[in-house]
Amino acid sequence: MTFKTSLKKFKKVNFFVFFSIIFLFIIYWYINSYMISLQEGDSRLINVSGKQRMYSQRITKYILLIFRKKENAEKEVKRVLNVWQRRNKQLLSGQINGIHLNYDAQIKTELALLNKFYFQFRFQVLRILKKKDSKLIK
Repeated sequence: MTFKTSLKKFKKVNFFVFFSIIFLFIIYWYINSYMISLQEGDSRLINVSGKQRMYSQRITKYILLIFRKKENAEKEVKRVLNVWQRRNKQLLSGQINGIHLNYDAQIKTELALLNKFYFQFRFQVLRILKKKDSKLIK
């Protein structure tokens, strides 16, 4: 084997290795982009779920302020309850800020349970608001 044939073979191998690395990099970039796009939906779901928890805590806080006869507490309870209701509908439908989330069966089951607790909580809050002028607060 001469030096020229060895050099040609070496160039072919280097050419193949170089384009293989480029090809693998492109595949890696595509897979990485795809995984990040999947996680974007997850992060929005987690943010909305965290806000749901915050809304329930805020409503509880304002209910306590109603008992202490603070101004605007009842108005704030109603406002937060309405925001929570809108967010709950978004969470159940899977349409969050323009992104459609595909829920698996386990998440759908958990959301149905969450919705049950939401309606129980909402019912109790509305009951307290109706009774705020009765013996409950005096």
